[in-house]
Amino acid sequence: MPAIWLTSDTHFGHEKTCTVFTRADGTPLRPFASAEEMDDLWFRYEYQTFDTVIAGETSVFLVKTVTKPYQQYVDTDQKHEIVRRVINSMSDAVLTYKNLHEVRDILNRT
Repeated sequence: MPAIWLTSDTHFGHEKTCTVFTRADGTPLRPFASAEEMDDLWFRYEYQTFDTVIAGETSVFLVKTVTKPYQQYVDTDQKHEIVRRVINSMSDAVLTYKNLHEVRDILNRT
């Protein structure tokens, strides 16, 4: 079965997404200084799978990587909060190794 991906209202390049749209308490809906900054942030994840090539003899182990614009993958406040909590749980050594210090700072602006 082919994969089907659906998305809507990404607001790529829409400057007002970062400056006008706010939550009820007045905080920005999206934690970006500009539409350009929002469009430049991508979300990457990996998952592992394996398939049998010849039954009982060989298998293939795969690490699949998916990369999407952040706003396309993290499309709810709940998902954003999960990503923010995960990044905030990382040590400085992990943040440095994965080059995520700036990403952490961007996500914590809200």
